Amino acid sequence: MKSLRDRVLQQISESSAVSTVQGLVRLPSVNPPGTCEELGDFVTDLFQRSGLAVQKLEIDKGKPNIIGNFGKAEGRPALLLQGHMDVVPVSEGEKWDVPPFEGMVRGGRIYGRGAADMKGGLGAMIEGVRAVLMAGPEFKRNLRVIASVDEETGGHGGMEALAERGYGDVNMAIICEPSELKIMRSFKGRGWYRFAVRGKGAHASMPHRGINAIVKMAKIITAVSERGLRFEPHDMLGASTLSWGTIAGGTKVNVVPDTCVSMLDVRLVPGQTTTSIEMELKDMVKELVERDPELQVDVRYTEGKDPVEIAPTEPIVHLLSSVGREVLKQTPQQTGMISSGDYFHIYKRGVPGVFFGPGSLEAGNSHGANEHILINELVNAARIYALTILEACCM
Repeated sequence: MKSLRDRVLQQISESSAVSTVQGLVRLPSVNPPGTCEELGDFVTDLFQRSGLAVQKLEIDKGKPNIIGNFGKAEGRPALLLQGHMDVVPVSEGEKWDVPPFEGMVRGGRIYGRGAADMKGGLGAMIEGVRAVLMAGPEFKRNLRVIASVDEETGGHGGMEALAERGYGDVNMAIICEPSELKIMRSFKGRGWYRFAVRGKGAHASMPHRGINAIVKMAKIITAVSERGLRFEPHDMLGASTLSWGTIAGGTKVNVVPDTCVSMLDVRLVPGQTTTSIEMELKDMVKELVERDPELQVDVRYTEGKDPVEIAPTEPIVHLLSSVGREVLKQTPQQTGMISSGDYFHIYKRGVPGVFFGPGSLEAGNSHGANEHILINELVNAARIYALTILEACCM
């Protein structure tokens, strides 16, 4: 007699996994505008055919979040698997060798916009869930599965709103983002900071009568860039980074500019916070002001999110390491990611989670021409999701 694990894995086939991902890719869900009505109906049907109890939650018109639940145990779900349905647009400059919305198979890969980020992960998640429910084990703890919207533009109508309504309140979570089947448990944060310099206007023929705000801003940019942030690099994420993104100042070429505004992008590592960075930047500017009494500058944090990290001892890390070793014949590497994406909203609820999924942002050319996913990674991801569900909810 075959074991339960064997019966579950037997339900997963390459042809079914490929067909599911092709179906997802063939329903465009580019964001902006981010409407996913047709794709949402398709995912709802897949969830229901798998045996999930399905709920739709539409925060913004035309953008339905699809929530699937299984199990009747008391308490919150033991495990959440989550993926987003929206994808970035295909730009005019992208040179595709295949149509971007056909899900063409070539050389062991599925090509198409979102194949890697992240309709491949979404398809593997659906296949893994279906395999477990088809095998019919007894569920001792509940399972939740979410296909959300709006991730590519911040998640405000997707996981952020869902988390605020309690749908992210689970014991542990897998965000099925492309990770090359590595366990991503550390994530950089992001902070945007506005520097506004006030100068003194004057006729350009008499610059000595004014205070050039652009020149003052240039000194700030140079000083901050040369000094950098004084924080030790992270073992998985490397160093925090600074990037000046925009600058605007002056009104006419023949007028000494009396204002200049520049925006700074900072990528933070665990141990830093958006608040601590704001204080550090203000301290740098304070030193400049002490040396230049004419310098008037306001520095303030505008938006962002703190870094995220969970410990290697968390149960979800142990579970994926064990199941990954069983399927892949080697223990998945633990690593980090440049952004916590939708997980940030769940993490704020105190839920330990990781990115783990098929596909690669770099090798799969996510957000670029000829985006693709390896079929063998897709199938292995479905197997790992299925066995993880089995362990978390049925054992």
